[in-house]
This record gives sequence, C-alpha cells and structure tokens, in this order.
Amino acid sequence: MRILGAEVDEVSIPHIEMSSHIATNITFVEAAEYHEQWMRTRPHEYGADVRRMLEAGMMTPGIYYVRAQRSRAAILGEALEALDDVTVLAAPTAAIPAPRIDVGGRALTDSGEQVDMVTAVLRFTAPFNVTGLPALAIPTGLAPNGMPVSMQIIGKPFDEATVFQVADAYERVRGPIAEPKL
Repeated sequence: MRILGAEVDEVSIPHIEMSSHIATNITFVEAAEYHEQWMRTRPHEYGADVRRMLEAGMMTPGIYYVRAQRSRAAILGEALEALDDVTVLAAPTAAIPAPRIDVGGRALTDSGEQVDMVTAVLRFTAPFNVTGLPALAIPTGLAPNGMPVSMQIIGKPFDEATVFQVADAYERVRGPIAEPKL
C-alpha cells in the first residue's frame, strides 16, 4: 500500500473483539427464524453442524438478540469513527492460512498451536459482517505451508467503488501469485 503512495496508520475499534459474539447471536437467531418451518418438518435434511446452529438460534432468548443488535450499532459507530480520517481499512481476512478442505474443526497456526477453525477463519471478518461495511478479501500470497493468505479492504458505507479501486491498485502492484499447494 505504501508503494502505491498510501499513508498507512493504525486505527482503533475499541470493542471489535465483541464482534464474533454479536455476529453469532444475530446470525443464529435470524437463520433459525428463516429455517423454522423446515426445521420443524424436515430437520433430518440438514447436516448435523447446520442443524446444531439452527437449534442454538431457536433457543437463544430474545433479550440476547436485542442486546446483540444494540452492540452491533455501537461497533458500527466505532468503525465509522476509525474510518473518519482514512480512505479504507486493511486487515487480515483470517487468523490462519486458508485451511485444507480435509481438515476437521481444528487448524494449526504457524506456531503449531491448535485453534478452532471457524473462530480463526471468521475472527477478522465478523466485525465487518456485523457492521455491514463494504469489505473485499484479496489474496496477498502463500503461507509457508503453501496455502493462500489474504487481507480484507474495508470501506465507508456505500463506497464499494473505492474498495474495488484500492484492491485493483494493490493487485496491479502485487502481481501474480503462485498457485496454492493443494
């Protein structure tokens, strides 16, 4: 980004770590509401993992959903404040390289630590799923294990054009990436 002439500064979104919990509460409840009829009549047609998520959403008290929506608004306010003096935000897309499809629910970090794959993959995208800000994931290269890594570019509300322009400029400077070792 600096090569492109961008001024790179660090910003703060104080309660960003709450985003995963907020996203989980909202997503599970809204998905359960959407799928309620089929869950009551055809639950066997869902995979076990999806069925568990929908069942959790059906059992989530309404008070938690309302609190999650309030927290969503607070996170959006903090994100908008972080965007006040910058054109876009750039952040990792995931806390780990892209996992192989044959890996179970656990993944290894570069340091060899085992982490929950869903948490590691969604940790950095959840804040922008919660806020609804336009975001785009773009490959940046390959990790030492040969799997892709990426960053996300996050823009201001309704400014998708700038997000695409920044991504395009980055890709032109970055150049081609080797194919991942699948």
